Amino acid sequence: MRAVLPEARAMRHEWKHQIHLGEDLVLSRRLRRLFPHDSHAGPDGSYRVTSLYFDTPYDQALREKLDGVDRREKFRLRYYGCDTGFLRLEKKYKVNGLCGKRSVSITAEEARLLLAGEDDFLLASGEPLRMELYSKIRGKGLRPRTIVRYDREAFCYGPGNVRLTLDRRVRTGLCSTAFLDPDRFCLPVLEGITVLEVKYDAFLPDLVRMAVQVPGRQAAACSKYALCRMGLFLFFVYKRSYSGVMYSPSFGVTLVALCLITTLLIMTVISNVVLSLGMVGALSIVRFRTAIKEPMDIAFLFWAIAVGIVLAAGFLPLAVLGSLFIGGVLLLFSRRKAVDFPYILVVHCQDAQTEEEVRAVVETQVRRMVLKSKSVDSQCVELNYEVRLREGESGFVNELAGMEGVSHVTLVSYNGDYMG
Repeated sequence: MRAVLPEARAMRHEWKHQIHLGEDLVLSRRLRRLFPHDSHAGPDGSYRVTSLYFDTPYDQALREKLDGVDRREKFRLRYYGCDTGFLRLEKKYKVNGLCGKRSVSITAEEARLLLAGEDDFLLASGEPLRMELYSKIRGKGLRPRTIVRYDREAFCYGPGNVRLTLDRRVRTGLCSTAFLDPDRFCLPVLEGITVLEVKYDAFLPDLVRMAVQVPGRQAAACSKYALCRMGLFLFFVYKRSYSGVMYSPSFGVTLVALCLITTLLIMTVISNVVLSLGMVGALSIVRFRTAIKEPMDIAFLFWAIAVGIVLAAGFLPLAVLGSLFIGGVLLLFSRRKAVDFPYILVVHCQDAQTEEEVRAVVETQVRRMVLKSKSVDSQCVELNYEVRLREGESGFVNELAGMEGVSHVTLVSYNGDYMG
């Protein structure tokens, strides 16, 4: 006979749905008329939630979520609003489709110790949940990985112990150390998308079931943690593989936004035929004039659009696994390309004799050189060489600048956009 977990007595059913802004507007108005807000919410019925999720070096919690493992768990730190004085350490677990949660209070100073990698206080406390986290940190290598922040509007209904929540403006922090800073910038992850959650005990009352019905919408796995990791991964790969002249952080944010906008559009097309026809007509008159300077930027744009389409279709595992493969390939080839990076050497010489002396010096100092252009006038000879440095050594440029008859020397990293 299978043993029953001690935690199973507190386990509940949990449904999650992704809805767009129009559905959110309809649902929120309907729920406000039928059910009271959470008593701990603000005057408008909402409050902000900030969580910091733990995971192993091999992303066990994320992988188990994507694979739909029947028995899984995840640890997190959480606070509400901007008050970091009230912090909770929580363990959320799922068994046979039922969800449960255990929690214990933790101080801001203890949270800072965890962020700094100090965890001995967990064992010394003697509290079971703290000791369990300590064992997982030491045994599985759990570490703070991802910040998830959103604005929640919560409703309660006594029969069935039902709790309904609308989570809006889901965003993620760029590093775990920003968890205790409520004013730190967070990157949008589900712009224009709201996550509807319905939690209940043994049964779901018909009133609640009818209240949350949205035409054409079905229940689907929607992990805010997984979606935040997806957005950060896309941003990270672009940043690490960029090889242009000047890295633009705004383009990385644009990629994440494009992924989310595509998701919103596809979800709208799927849910409403009339809206989809109008949207196609509206998009047909839009013209984009921004020039794409880096060829790789086109690949990232198509990647973001593809991820948005796959996510909207409900294939979250495919989106994640496909992105991991694409990201790995891009990182691999971007690093290999940097091993033999070309430079353009521009030298202004006084006469032909100085030109020969410059050529002799350069040949002995670089691994390879090719004359790309030569311009001559009455006062100067301008030489443009494509050179391959020896282990990044560029000290010979100073030697050239000090030679008699040389008036100007420039060494430029060449990426195809410009020449000396």
